[in-house]
Amino acid sequence: MKNEPDADPVIAIDPGHGGKDPGSIGSDGTDEADLNLKIAKKLILYFSMC
Repeated sequence: MKNEPDADPVIAIDPGHGGKDPGSIGSDGTDEADLNLKIAKKLILYFSMC
């Protein structure tokens, strides 16, 4: 891996779970997959404004 000072950083956001695997279910019935996706979308929005 080369250190390129002019290159933009790459941030990978992988919310995990989804499809047939909802992950854990919270005490309020929230699927882990749904929560992970909401957080991932907020992170994408946040980092796109930087």
